[in-house]
Amino acid sequence: MRTAKEVAEELAAVRARRKQFMPTQSEPLGEDSPQPAGFWPGAPGGEVTALLQREAELVIEHADVTRRSGTALSDGEEEDVAAARRILSRIAERRRE
Repeated sequence: MRTAKEVAEELAAVRARRKQFMPTQSEPLGEDSPQPAGFWPGAPGGEVTALLQREAELVIEHADVTRRSGTALSDGEEEDVAAARRILSRIAERRRE
């Protein structure tokens, strides 16, 4: 099992790369969020999708590691986990289409 520090380091790197594509969105793939050009170029996928998916997975992994250590998540962290789950759900939904 990875440490919270290891997960946080990978999350920071993935998030920095994702923000190159979507710098101002509080919740990418939200219903009211603009989509970057070529986000779904013919089929779900591409680097942006991979980055969004990995970022969401890492947010959830970091929360799991934090909880296992006996530390409660802040309200902001709980909101981040909920947003990550919504993002993963939206990606999965688009892939089923």
